[in-house]
Amino acid sequence: MANIFVLANRFYSTNYQNHPSITLAFTNAGLAITSDSLAQSISLLRSKNDSSNLSSQQFDFSRLGRFTIYGFSIAPLVNKWFTFLDKKYPFNTDVKAQQPPLIKQNVLINKNNLIKQNQMIFKRVLLDQFLFAPFGLCLFFGGISVLEGRNFEGIKEKFDETYISALKMNYTIWPIVQFVNFRFLPLKYRVPFVSSVGVLWNAYLSLLNSKVPEVSTI
Repeated sequence: MANIFVLANRFYSTNYQNHPSITLAFTNAGLAITSDSLAQSISLLRSKNDSSNLSSQQFDFSRLGRFTIYGFSIAPLVNKWFTFLDKKYPFNTDVKAQQPPLIKQNVLINKNNLIKQNQMIFKRVLLDQFLFAPFGLCLFFGGISVLEGRNFEGIKEKFDETYISALKMNYTIWPIVQFVNFRFLPLKYRVPFVSSVGVLWNAYLSLLNSKVPEVSTI
């Protein structure tokens, strides 16, 4: 098992170094497939156990495809955002050194630097959560709505039904996740880490998105 992990990490690192955007896109697409498959499995199980539901619900491959397209498309943008945060709030003067903030040449950093680095982390988290998180949810619900073929009224309906609930839930989960992300992980692992932690989050979004019927098409 350990060897498989090492080989997978080596494969990912090599491809990220040569083709970062496409590597992140395919990785995120795979995790999006996992998320929506989980969400649909939960819905199917609920439907099966609900004796009052007489309709025969089936796995929606079109929905899975839409979620996969979104996951593939959004990953390079998220990586650009993390790169911007690295440059905007660097841990040290060597912005190019993508090392975890606690370790530098195997020596524990001094207290003053640790305080400064924590300040940079909090600034990253604040900017991420109060700027990119609302924007990212707009992209998600807007992008999925367009892929569903909704017109303006249909998109507005989707936002009215889902956006505020999703944003509130976001603020109960993601600040601590992003703190860990910025605190310990090098840049190349941040998008996969967020996407891996986000499997359950994306399953939640998928379930929330599916509550609004696919109507009001163009």
